[in-house]
Amino acid sequence: MTVWQVILGLLTIVMSGVVAAVVTFRLNARREDRQFRRERLEQLCRAFLGFCRVLVGDWFHYIPVMTGKIDYNQALDMTIASGKDEERNLEKLEMLVAIYWPELQSHIDALEAVRDAGASALGEHKARYKAGHTEDRESFDAMGQLIKRLDEVQSRFAEAVRSEAAKLR
Repeated sequence: MTVWQVILGLLTIVMSGVVAAVVTFRLNARREDRQFRRERLEQLCRAFLGFCRVLVGDWFHYIPVMTGKIDYNQALDMTIASGKDEERNLEKLEMLVAIYWPELQSHIDALEAVRDAGASALGEHKARYKAGHTEDRESFDAMGQLIKRLDEVQSRFAEAVRSEAAKLR
């Protein structure tokens, strides 16, 4: 056996070790990246659903006002009391979408549109309430439609998240 054969054998062993290390590193890096993105996707879902839950919860405080069961100040007190420990879900949503999933921005826009429509509906109800309409069927019906619209936004978002999750398998 010549020196060159020994050197070639050792070089082959060393290079195969380097190649194996590089392949292992890349596979681990990809797996860790998928795991990281999965965790962020879960955070995105929790923030989206948390925002929806708080939004609907606040809306529900005004339903009894619209049906004449409580006065407006009682609804305000309930809204204030429920918002004390509220997380900043919308900010989390916007950040996660901007950084990781800009393709989901349309779902955040749809959610904000429903939120804004809800604020307008509650503003109109407040004006009618101040005008002496203690029972407000029009606002009650509008809130029912907004809740249905929010359910549709949630369903479309859930489908988009399932699609993104499938890419991370």
